[in-house]
Amino acid sequence: MSKRASSSLSNWNEPEPGTMSRADLRKLVDLLSDDECTYLLAAVQDTVAGERFWEGDSGLFYNDYVKLRYFRVGSNAPTAPVIDHDSFVPMFVTKAYPSSPKQPLPAPSSVPLPLDQALRRRRSRRTYSDDGIDLSTLSTLLHHSCGVTATVAAYGFAELPLRTFPTHGGLQSPEVYLWARAVAGLHRGLYHYRAADHSLELLQHGDFGARLTAIAYNEQYVGQAAAVLLLTGTHDRLRWKYGERAYRFLCMDAGFLGENVYLVCEGLGLGACAISGFAQDAMEDLLGIDGRNELAVLMLTVGVPVDEATVTSE
Repeated sequence: MSKRASSSLSNWNEPEPGTMSRADLRKLVDLLSDDECTYLLAAVQDTVAGERFWEGDSGLFYNDYVKLRYFRVGSNAPTAPVIDHDSFVPMFVTKAYPSSPKQPLPAPSSVPLPLDQALRRRRSRRTYSDDGIDLSTLSTLLHHSCGVTATVAAYGFAELPLRTFPTHGGLQSPEVYLWARAVAGLHRGLYHYRAADHSLELLQHGDFGARLTAIAYNEQYVGQAAAVLLLTGTHDRLRWKYGERAYRFLCMDAGFLGENVYLVCEGLGLGACAISGFAQDAMEDLLGIDGRNELAVLMLTVGVPVDEATVTSE
C-alpha cells in the first residue's frame, strides 16, 4: 500500500459491519495509489461478473495471494531468522539417512548424445522392455540429473553444494527417492539419493511395483519401469526466505530437475515419463514423510524403451 494510504489509514475509523456506504467506499478508494486502484478495479469487475475465484479454484486464490506487486515488495521482503549455528539458513540443503545402509555409486560417465539432439528427441515414453539397467547407468543418470558439481561459500556455509539443476536461492528444495525394480548390482527396494556423496541409502527392501502402480491410479507402465524416481519438495528450505511463495517455488524446482531427467535419459538411450497425477498422501506414507514440511511432488518412470513407436506427444 502507498505511504499516503498508510498514513491516512492511521486516522481512519473503520465503520461498523454492515454500515459501509457508497460514500465510504469512495473515501477508501481515494486513499489508494493509481496502481492499487487498477488492481482493485480488476478484482471488483471479476466479482461483479460472478467470478469469485476464492469460492472455487484454491490454486487461483493462492496464486493471486502470493503475487509480487511492486507496492507489496517492501512489506514482504524476506528476513533471515536468528538461529544458533554459523549459517542463517535454518537447515542443511541436502538430506541424509545416517542409520540406513549406504550403497556407493560408481563414477558417472559422460552422456554420449549432444544436447541439441537430446532436446529434439525428448518425449514421454511409457512402454518399456523387460531389460533392466545397470548400476553405472543409474549413477550417470542421477549425477547428471541432480548431482553435486561444485561447492561455494554461501549462506554462512563454507561449502554449499551446487547441483546440475537450478533452484530458488540455491536452496535445493527437491529430494530424490527411487524404487529400483531392475537395476543390475542393486537389490530391489526403495532408496534415497544422497547427493552430497553420490550414494543411495536403502530405506526398504522389497517389490513396490504394485503399490506404486496403485498410487499412480493404475498406470501399468509404472510397475514395468526399471526404476521410478520419486521427487519431493522440502518446504522449509524455502519458506524461511520466500514465505507464502515457497510452495510455488518448490514446484518449479522439481520441474527443473524433472527436465534434466528427461534429457539425460534421452542421452543414455532410456525412456522417461513424468507423472503428476498420483495419490500424494499415499506416496508420502510410503516414503515416511509428513506431507507438510516435505511433500510428494512428482514421479518419473525410467526404463529401456521398446521402440520409437512408443514415443508420445508430451
